[in-house]
Amino acid sequence: QYRGIWVLLLVAAALLLPAEASPQGNGAITKGAFVERFFVNPFTRSPRARDYAPAGIASLPPAGHYEAVVKGLSEKGVVLLVGSKPEEPLTRLEYLTLTYLLAGGPPGKSLGEQKDFLKEKGVLDRGDIGVIKTFQGDITVTRTGQEQAQKITGAEPVLFRDVDETAVGAKMELLFDDGSALAIGEDTAITIDEMIFDPKSGHRSIQLRLTVGTIKVAAAPNTHPRSRFDVITPSLVAGVRGTVFGVSVDQQGRSRVVGFEGSVGVRGLRPGERRPPGAAERRAAERRAVTTPPAPAPWDSPTRQKLPVSPLWDCPTARCGLPSYLSPPNHSLLPCRLCS
Repeated sequence: QYRGIWVLLLVAAALLLPAEASPQGNGAITKGAFVERFFVNPFTRSPRARDYAPAGIASLPPAGHYEAVVKGLSEKGVVLLVGSKPEEPLTRLEYLTLTYLLAGGPPGKSLGEQKDFLKEKGVLDRGDIGVIKTFQGDITVTRTGQEQAQKITGAEPVLFRDVDETAVGAKMELLFDDGSALAIGEDTAITIDEMIFDPKSGHRSIQLRLTVGTIKVAAAPNTHPRSRFDVITPSLVAGVRGTVFGVSVDQQGRSRVVGFEGSVGVRGLRPGERRPPGAAERRAAERRAVTTPPAPAPWDSPTRQKLPVSPLWDCPTARCGLPSYLSPPNHSLLPCRLCS
């Protein structure tokens, strides 16, 4: 009898936490709907909501519910909803932080720590490794075990082994759990081969495979002696620790690397690092072959070396494959180091 009561209590508690699927799918849930359900409604809100919502909030006029919760969150140092409107779609980052707080996590923790906490609670998939920060245009993702690519909405999690493809005129920025950022340019296919990050020890192991297109990486500083962050292309491997750099691959597989901040170690591929591209990667390469003009001779080296720190020069001839949105303004009068 008592065992049955405990099971009912546990099920009821689980129902008061936002499900992983709640803001996903078509990403249609709004900030206001989320706050109303999990912070205001006395029948569906989480027990932890009382820490952030004022007493008697349900008796306030409905129009004041959202502002009251946003104020309560900001007083505890959680400002991600400040200045927002209840009719706006709930972002993935907002969902993660709010769910973390409702699950009993203390404010002030990093994204990686919040997600690690939610994974321990069973709320998040263990393969969830980042969030889509911004995106523009048509972008698809192919998940492990899926043949059909899915168009992203911005509310999806970033998962281990994802293959992301951007169309012409599209771009996207991902934020990984360790704080590193990845900007993906148009006509690009990239696979997340490996993403391991332990917020407690600081150890990370990230491996991205760029088949075709252009990316810019801002790797978060990391001092763990066994940490690594590698970008593999058809012709080279670029390895960093806390660096900002760009990589471009044309349809023939020729690669270019430019360091913007810090240094980048570049070497040739080892036998175990070569693999044939998957179906999604081949589609992007074939599409780019139709739309991209031939590129100049590749910059590459068979031995590991350090790239010097160089300013972000926007190439006047646009032959290096680094688009202007990856570069700051007022640098277009200088020759590009990759093309010269």
